[in-house]
Amino acid sequence: MISLAIYANPDIQRLISKTGSAKDYPGKSELIIFDTTIVNVQETGLSFVHIHKLVKMLNTKGCKNNAVIKFGYDPLSAYVEIRNVVIYRQSGEVDSLDMTTVLDYPAPARAIYWGAREKMIEVGKLEPGDAVDVVLFRKGYTYALLKDESDDERYIPPMRGHYYDIIEFWSREPVLNKVYQVQIPTDKLLQYEVYNGSLKSSVKYDASEEKNIYTLQFHPEVSHTQN
Repeated sequence: MISLAIYANPDIQRLISKTGSAKDYPGKSELIIFDTTIVNVQETGLSFVHIHKLVKMLNTKGCKNNAVIKFGYDPLSAYVEIRNVVIYRQSGEVDSLDMTTVLDYPAPARAIYWGAREKMIEVGKLEPGDAVDVVLFRKGYTYALLKDESDDERYIPPMRGHYYDIIEFWSREPVLNKVYQVQIPTDKLLQYEVYNGSLKSSVKYDASEEKNIYTLQFHPEVSHTQN
């Protein structure tokens, strides 16, 4: 089982130091060192999603693009938290952002208003060589059908007991490691299709949770895929 706990502070600092600089990725503004998503699906279809992402700045454009972190969601079908943001400076300093500064506001819209919202936190000034480490949490589902429920009931898919998602593995920026893992009860079958590329895949049984664990991961040789 892949766990977010493997990315402890010393591990992250070693990863950052080994990934090279802008000269190793000509024309690119940032490097995604890892992007890990772990989904725990309950019998009802309710899902708990943990996302852990580490991005290294290669030039000033990358610094500008990552000066603010935004995460969009639909409050009718999902609950979202930005749980932790840490800046690893090229100088060796480590800055943890104050999570009380996270903002929650209506997402910008033009013609159609669905009530979507965004969570946002300001990272501030970055320099090439700095890296931003982000941990996010989401529960719910990604395709909303309107209904009025309370507590976690509102985050259970309309087709109760089902789970579905679309995962984009492509990236315009270089990616060293991207993992999507879904943990589902053993009485459920997982169907998935990979389009326009190839991934490593595996399945394991977790006896303690009585769940099957499916893992999809980027091949290193396709980590520079572009759309």
